[in-house]
Amino acid sequence: MLTLNITGKSIKDSLNEDSTRNENEVKILIAPTQFAETKKTLENLGFHDVLLEDDDGNLFVMASKKSKSEVQAVNEVNEVKTVKTETPIEIPDNLPVAPVAVKAKPEIIKNSTGVLISCEAQKYKSPFIKKFLVSLVTSRIKPDVIALINGAVKIAAYNSPTCEYLKKLNSEGVKILVSDSCSDRIGITEAVGVGELAEMSEILEEIFSCEKIVNI
Repeated sequence: MLTLNITGKSIKDSLNEDSTRNENEVKILIAPTQFAETKKTLENLGFHDVLLEDDDGNLFVMASKKSKSEVQAVNEVNEVKTVKTETPIEIPDNLPVAPVAVKAKPEIIKNSTGVLISCEAQKYKSPFIKKFLVSLVTSRIKPDVIALINGAVKIAAYNSPTCEYLKKLNSEGVKILVSDSCSDRIGITEAVGVGELAEMSEILEEIFSCEKIVNI
C-alpha cells in the first residue's frame, strides 16, 4: 500500500502514473479542501472505491484498483457465447416483471436543536472542534442552526480547515450564523466564507427558539 502525506503539497506532483504504477492501494493524508481534486486524480489513474475516512481528526483518502490479471479474468467471465438452436424460444408478452429493489439514500433528519459554539480565539483550531464538526457531517441527524460567537467565528473563515465542514452542513439545510460584532472585533469579517453575519439579538432569537441547545 502506498502511503502519502500531501497536505499543503501539489496533488498533481504527488499523484501521477510514476508514483502509483505498481500500487493497487493507496492511503493519503489530505486537507479538507483537497478531497475533490484528489478523488478526481485517483479515478483518472484507474483507482476505484475512493473513500474519505476520519482518524481522530486526520482526513485520509483510501482507494484501490484492480490489477490487470483481475480485469482480464472478469472480461473472460463476461464473454458471451452464441448458442444456435433449431427452434427459437418464444417469450410471452405478459411475462411478469420482478420489481427492482432501489436502495434508498439515508434520510437526513432535522432536529430542533441549536448549537452555540463559543471559544477563545487561540482554541478555534482545537482537534475537538474539528472532530465535532466531522461527526455532525457524517450524522443523519442535523441541528437546525449552528451559531458562532467570540473566538469561534474563526471556524467560518474561508481559509480555516473547518470551513468546508460548515459548508457541507449549510448545503444540507443547517443555518450557519456568524456574530458580526465578534468577527469585526477579531478582524475577520471580510474572510468569513460560510453562513451569514448576524447580530447577537438575531442569534439568541434563533437559538432560544430551538427545543434543545448544545453549548460548546
